Amino acid sequence: MQILLTSTLLVLAAARVTPPQSQAALITEARSSASGRSPQFWLQSKGAAPPKCHEKKVVNSNSDKFLACPKECPVYADDRGDDTDCNFECVEATPKACTAVNKFEPIPDPKMGICRACIIYGCAECMTDGTDTCARCESGFSLNAKGTCDNKNRYYWYALFAVLGLVALFIVAWMVDICTRPIVNADGLKGALDYRSRSKVRMPKSGEADEGRELWPLDTNLMKENVAGVGVTLHFNFQLFLIVWSLAIAVGWLLLALSVDDALLILGTRRAKTARQNCILVAWGFETQQRLMWTKIDFCVAAYILTVLACMLFGIRQLRLFQKVDMTNSTHKDYAARIRNLPLLDGTTPVEEELKKRVEDVTGQKVVGVSVCWDFQEHEEELLDLLQSQLVERELELHPLPKRETEPEEPHSFFARLERSALAADAEKVVAKGEMTEEEKERAREEAAEAQANPDEEIIEECKEVDVVEILKKIKTCPDAYAIFETEASRDAAVETAEASGGVEFHGNTLLLNASRVEPQTVQWKNCANTDLVVKAKRIAMGMCIMFAGLALWVVAFYLPYAWFTLTFNYSYGQEPGFVAGMTFSMVVVAGNALMYLVCSEVADRTRFIYIDDREVCYMLLYCFACVFNVALDLITTYMVAYRVNVGLRMKTYDGTLLSNLQSFSDRFESYAMQRTLANNLYAYAFPATFLIPFLIEPVATIYAPYKIMVMIIRTQPHIKGFMAENLLGGLVFDLSRYADLMLDAMIAVLIFFFPGGFNIQMFLGMALSHVYIYAFDHYRVLRSIQTCNYTDSQSAKVQGLGSGVQKLHDAQKPSKSVARMVTGVV
Repeated sequence: MQILLTSTLLVLAAARVTPPQSQAALITEARSSASGRSPQFWLQSKGAAPPKCHEKKVVNSNSDKFLACPKECPVYADDRGDDTDCNFECVEATPKACTAVNKFEPIPDPKMGICRACIIYGCAECMTDGTDTCARCESGFSLNAKGTCDNKNRYYWYALFAVLGLVALFIVAWMVDICTRPIVNADGLKGALDYRSRSKVRMPKSGEADEGRELWPLDTNLMKENVAGVGVTLHFNFQLFLIVWSLAIAVGWLLLALSVDDALLILGTRRAKTARQNCILVAWGFETQQRLMWTKIDFCVAAYILTVLACMLFGIRQLRLFQKVDMTNSTHKDYAARIRNLPLLDGTTPVEEELKKRVEDVTGQKVVGVSVCWDFQEHEEELLDLLQSQLVERELELHPLPKRETEPEEPHSFFARLERSALAADAEKVVAKGEMTEEEKERAREEAAEAQANPDEEIIEECKEVDVVEILKKIKTCPDAYAIFETEASRDAAVETAEASGGVEFHGNTLLLNASRVEPQTVQWKNCANTDLVVKAKRIAMGMCIMFAGLALWVVAFYLPYAWFTLTFNYSYGQEPGFVAGMTFSMVVVAGNALMYLVCSEVADRTRFIYIDDREVCYMLLYCFACVFNVALDLITTYMVAYRVNVGLRMKTYDGTLLSNLQSFSDRFESYAMQRTLANNLYAYAFPATFLIPFLIEPVATIYAPYKIMVMIIRTQPHIKGFMAENLLGGLVFDLSRYADLMLDAMIAVLIFFFPGGFNIQMFLGMALSHVYIYAFDHYRVLRSIQTCNYTDSQSAKVQGLGSGVQKLHDAQKPSKSVARMVTGVV
């Protein structure tokens, strides 16, 4: 909850919008009125007498927002020729009358009731004949015969859209090709679907041993039921806490507004279609905001204190929940002791047997077995490929394929050949030295001859031989090992005995024993290595370099073009970028988040953490940092656009100073015109764009679409069977990025307190409703889509207490685990 509390603390800074009076004076003024409420007559016309023609009148907070000009002079003209702020007069609906008052707004618009400028994208100066034609275009635009402006860079945009169109056409053609192929691999697809179903989270066996395990019902309460480890239970409790917290903020603000002044519900939300209405709203909004500032200060202080207390109580409850589940459930780690400071020994030494006997002799407890961590990173690829090939062979022995009179023909379309080429590496067979058949040897000789004849072409070997015995003899042990005892009590007794005796002497080293804090499936055996702190520091430094390189690529390739466009756009007279620019901004955000998702995952993998939970905490923190960076750039751009729009509208502060004349950031930020625009932009950025839309896309992009594509590929490619098909159609892994998404939403929601309070309820209510959907989606995903997992490490509770979540869910049947078993079994 650390991020949440820090964000809430920043709310207090929102109250530093400097009022012209002291807080005590504001309270006295607010409570001295007869009704204690804000005047409401500005919301609708009260039938006041219309102004006279050519009578200049300065509007203020008491002016009628909807007061229209008389029929003889039906449009308002904004007189900007003097130094008087918000000075309007009613003129005739002719270009001459409008130009006489303001030459920059020569077009009479009786529907809007104003004189306005021409609405032409890229126009710097309008014609004065009363038509929507441009006299001079901005830099980067050219004036055409129609009096509009053409973008000189439009051909670059055409090229970009053409490339995107070709990509879309390629995808459509691929989908059509897959859908029209004949189904020739129904058996392979059935096996992959069965594996996908078996790998899902299922209930424990309750009957005979032969009976299968059923899926958990969809109405399972994941906040109480331990379906995939206590980490999942804590995750859903955390989601519920955020939903309740956001609802409490929304309800609290509603009660405050109803008890103090209902203007708090609309402050900053009113729209203005004309410059006159804008002046009235700015004047009314500024006066109301300053008069009710004490309410925001009090609410923010109360919200912060209550949030701190709620987080403390929630953290205690999470810890107690973890301890309760850990005490009432026995898992693998309860029987395991971690052994540290193991000496470097090669594969010719029977390490497991010697270590097991030595631990038993010193502790006096029966050891079931010992798992030693081996440093095989130099041969990781060969060993894992060999394991996969052996699994395929054993599967064919246990479940032979049905014999057919004729083998199905491979599809020969361009896309089918492309698929086979992409999957060729997975289809490569690896065998141990001396186990290659005569047919495979002959094929290997043909491939060698072909490679010698065509050295420039890449030849993919169908079968590769690995001297696994020689590799296993050369690899060295790592400093860590795990001893498994018969009971938890014997494990605890062994640890106490080892600590009391000062350790266990083994091959010249003193071994240290402590209770294991992790489950075996959370150990990434392939990352165990004999590396010092310098190597680890280099990996972390390299990972950070990759991280910043990814951010730099995103900024240069995606963000700078859009930022350049928005900052060079002509915002005079309130013009704003159109739909295409807004959609581009949304795609920039999506592309940036997707890019950083991949970069953060790659950095976390390259750091090579031994434990999954450490890897996932690193990944979550990097992803959260990247998302915060992206959001910061988005908000900076939003601020710049809002500033230029208000400058184009010649907006002024309450005391009449032009916004363009304000020098400091705080003065610009605290002006009510900017506050109102930024509040609206922040709410639009948050809901539904950030809170909801990405999560509506997620089930299609991460579950349904990959599933359907893999199904169509497998059923039409006869060579994809068994282990290969199972890997392609495997279920999802429940990762830790959800915590970064949740905390990012909370951070964005809290930022609304910097602005007028009219959006507070919409913001937090939108967050609560969005998180209800996210909860429902994650609920379904855990029970029907993810691979089975056991999410139980205590580190998860600690990290979640800090607001960063718990470690990633991990598939219990990773090949890396089998490597350690193969090593201990062969040597």
